[in-house]
Amino acid sequence: MKSLYLYVCFFWVISLTASLAVGETITYQGGNYSGEILRGLPDGEGTWILETGDTYVGSFIVGIPWEGQGVFQFSDGSRYEGRYLYGIPHGKGRMQRLDGSVYVGTFDLGIWSGEGSLVFSDKSTYVGAWQDGRYHGDGTLQLANGYIYAGEWQMGEKYGFGEEIVVRYAETAHYQGEFRRDQRHGYGVRTWSDWKYIGEWKNGKREGYGTTTFLNGFTYVGAYDKNRRSGQGVLYYPDGSLFAGLFRKGRPWAGEYSMEGVLGKYVLGVYKKRNN
Repeated sequence: MKSLYLYVCFFWVISLTASLAVGETITYQGGNYSGEILRGLPDGEGTWILETGDTYVGSFIVGIPWEGQGVFQFSDGSRYEGRYLYGIPHGKGRMQRLDGSVYVGTFDLGIWSGEGSLVFSDKSTYVGAWQDGRYHGDGTLQLANGYIYAGEWQMGEKYGFGEEIVVRYAETAHYQGEFRRDQRHGYGVRTWSDWKYIGEWKNGKREGYGTTTFLNGFTYVGAYDKNRRSGQGVLYYPDGSLFAGLFRKGRPWAGEYSMEGVLGKYVLGVYKKRNN
């Protein structure tokens, strides 16, 4: 019985060896394959050149670029180098796309997921977390025009807490606060060259209650609507006087001008804008 078992094992090894070829070239699925072959199929390390000019260099299991490290060079110039699973990029890898952008990071069955960095063709960059090929989690986006956002993302949109820097007309605006659906939304602080706003935002605009301090000495405390003073508020003037009342379209509408003096508060006048 033992001798029969040894004979079977010996026959299996001989058959496997006979079917294993190394360094041969065969025609395989619309291209030429050179490398290790088992029973007429790519198996092991090899190079597969398709009729399109695309080239894969790496490991195969029974004819499939199955699992391990590999390189796929496309005829259009794009290229992937990294880990494969089931013939699909999976794990850590590097992908250079046709437009010149380069992604380096983790793949989940062909999709950018996990930690990774993307360098665009214009040298803009994103470094951070990904999910389903989109920015998701903590990450930093820096554009070639000087724009920077560092903070939380949700499926490709700014969502949560973050910091934003905008460069416009050689001036820089800085915002720190909450975002929703790619826009400033919630509570935040924005600083420009000649003013600073602290308060509520809605859909990218100052809306709700807030305080704006201007470099020229003016300060407004009150309600906003779509970036304009609107509703009840107080406007403080550089000379110490103030207007308290109703604002519309960014301007005083109805209220009282006054000034604090040594003997108390002096009413300078009552203002009521006439309807046109």
